Amino acid sequence: MKTRLFAAALLLALSLSGQAQDKYSLKVATQKMIDLTDQENYEDLIGTVYPGYFNIVTKEDYINQLQKKIEGPDYVVHRIRVEPSIDYGAVKKAEYTTFCLINYDTMLTVELKEKTAPENVPAKEAFFKKLFGTEDAYYNDSNNTVDVKKRLHIIAIADESTSNQWTFIDPSAPNAREALHEVIRKELDGEGIEEVAAPAAPQTPEQAKQAKYAEAKKAEEAKRQSVKKKS
Repeated sequence: MKTRLFAAALLLALSLSGQAQDKYSLKVATQKMIDLTDQENYEDLIGTVYPGYFNIVTKEDYINQLQKKIEGPDYVVHRIRVEPSIDYGAVKKAEYTTFCLINYDTMLTVELKEKTAPENVPAKEAFFKKLFGTEDAYYNDSNNTVDVKKRLHIIAIADESTSNQWTFIDPSAPNAREALHEVIRKELDGEGIEEVAAPAAPQTPEQAKQAKYAEAKKAEEAKRQSVKKKS
């Protein structure tokens, strides 16, 4: 009895440990993606993007899209490094795809190259609201800048194509929905699936050894009980 309880407790501990590590890895991967974005390190940022997106858009076009947003003929965008308020949705899995919807704040300062006349301020604000998909964009007359704040919505995805490592995609990006699994599109449309436990992180050699030991003990106990019943 004690052996069986020990084996069950050990397996439970390993399972909970794997889930905790996976949630931790999601947070680490998310922070890395945000840091690379703030640093405008697009070459490394590509490595955090869900690879399925590059079946729709080339990596060169992806970088061009980002660069066009941060510099135009009459403005330059500077990212403001802030501690992001990150909200993680439920980790869900369906048909070999694990995903999580994530929301976080980002702040930008748009440096205008020429002074904006008062009568042109509304049009300027409207332009940047549309460009960044937010209603929070206001002209700062003292600095001749436009201050922008936006709540970003992204999707973390781990599947076979990512070697089950977390990658990210902005569903509002051009043609992004075409790269998404149908179940994720349904989730975005409000036709979600039930939450499931996050997949266990890859086992360390020591964890694998412990799990193998627990399974052996479990099999040994089952054999012993079978012999008792026969006798």
